[in-house]
Amino acid sequence: MTGRGIGLANAAKVPLTIYLKKIVFKTQRKTFQAPAIHEVLNSHIVDGQPVSDRHYPPLDAVDSETRRCMFIQDFMTYPGGAFRFSLCSYIPGYAPVQMRQSFDQPHAELIDEPIEDPETGDPREVVVIAHCLAFGEAFLLTMPNGLGGVAAVEDYLTSMLKKFVEKKHPKLHLFDVVPQDIHQEIERGGGVQEVALKMVHDFPGQSGSKYGEPVSFTKRIIGGTKAFTAVFRSASDGKLSTDDVLEAYDEYRNGSDELDDIIIRLKNGESIKGTEKLKLRKLVSVTATKGGNPMASEVQHAMRDFLGELSIEDDGVPRVLDTGGKFVGYKAHS
Repeated sequence: MTGRGIGLANAAKVPLTIYLKKIVFKTQRKTFQAPAIHEVLNSHIVDGQPVSDRHYPPLDAVDSETRRCMFIQDFMTYPGGAFRFSLCSYIPGYAPVQMRQSFDQPHAELIDEPIEDPETGDPREVVVIAHCLAFGEAFLLTMPNGLGGVAAVEDYLTSMLKKFVEKKHPKLHLFDVVPQDIHQEIERGGGVQEVALKMVHDFPGQSGSKYGEPVSFTKRIIGGTKAFTAVFRSASDGKLSTDDVLEAYDEYRNGSDELDDIIIRLKNGESIKGTEKLKLRKLVSVTATKGGNPMASEVQHAMRDFLGELSIEDDGVPRVLDTGGKFVGYKAHS
């Protein structure tokens, strides 16, 4: 029995989450003027240029020690200025273990070899694709497994700014945007009594960070620690600062992608659980390709619709973004 393939390849639709992030630059430079990333990319990522011009790291710096490479593919500018693109991520030389479906045998046949072009024998790379859309302070993206997390996207965009704008350009950060109903839920619950942040053991504390550095130091006190939970609790007659709680969440989540879970306990005894609830996002369902991947054209259409929804006015006031892509009434904690 050879089989005809099992899994997503036969699925008509695949679920997908589009995340909204806020673009933030952290710098001490008083004269720094934050560029509009969509304008920078639109000016320098153009048809006809070789992929090497938008590849990071530069191809001449890629060697056997390189852990991840990224480049922009399939890009365009929408009327109004929003820049849409696919961000391709790969690990040079990496190939997942493959299998021949011979399930009538005592053992499946596993193949742990590089992937090669069947006609030329040239090596092929396994690519993970994130769909992105930049406009003003807003950055929409999908987060497929194997991309490298938010940190990899930040590093790539920062590298393009350093290449196209200035070599010492401040780092670009992408912060989660907390839905307004989370603030309202906290207010209805009388404020925050306690917050518990659970991290995997290899959380890398950032030098000078407000939360990551001291927590990382504490974690190292006990050798062999597999997981670490930081609990912040107010006095019985007090409450924690909502801004500080959400700021701590943002630093852990965006600084390392190592935050495993968060539980916010409110004064009225209710709890807000899970990292996914603290993000502004849209869930969609799109057609799957033969390879089981989301159909790019449908993802792009869904992202454009989401951007439009974020800009819809309610009684003359934009819901989330104004017409230039600036956030209205929404805060990204840095």
